[in-house]
Amino acid sequence: MEESGCYSFTIGIESGSPKILKDTKRKLRLGVMEDRIKMIAENTYIRMTGYIIIGYPTETLADIKKTVDFSLKLPIRRVDYHNFIPLSGTESFNKLVEEGEIDLEKIDWDKIVTLDIHFSPKGVTQQKIKSIIKISFLRLYLRPHGF
Repeated sequence: MEESGCYSFTIGIESGSPKILKDTKRKLRLGVMEDRIKMIAENTYIRMTGYIIIGYPTETLADIKKTVDFSLKLPIRRVDYHNFIPLSGTESFNKLVEEGEIDLEKIDWDKIVTLDIHFSPKGVTQQKIKSIIKISFLRLYLRPHGF
């Protein structure tokens, strides 16, 4: 890939919690993901960006901590921490509606954008999700780089 001109790509890491990866039906194991990312970092100059979702419905603060800690130990240049957005028609959206976590009558579809927090899991406020995302960005970009 590098020889053909690739210098950057993104990786859908999603979570650093095995429980959340299972809940989101991701079949990739953290150890395999970490090994592959390290292999690319050690053998190429390709810069990698990881995509992380914070605030999945079954996620706890402990799961979020695992995710952020996992992302910070990876040899990647950038991470995009995003809040979970329950999109209409998805399995997770339908389940949240079914469980009464989302009220269809109160959704302002014009305001659902990636920068706004519209949902947070039980026990975690939307403000806490926003704070975690900001702190995670700071921790990422203020970490020492050895790669």
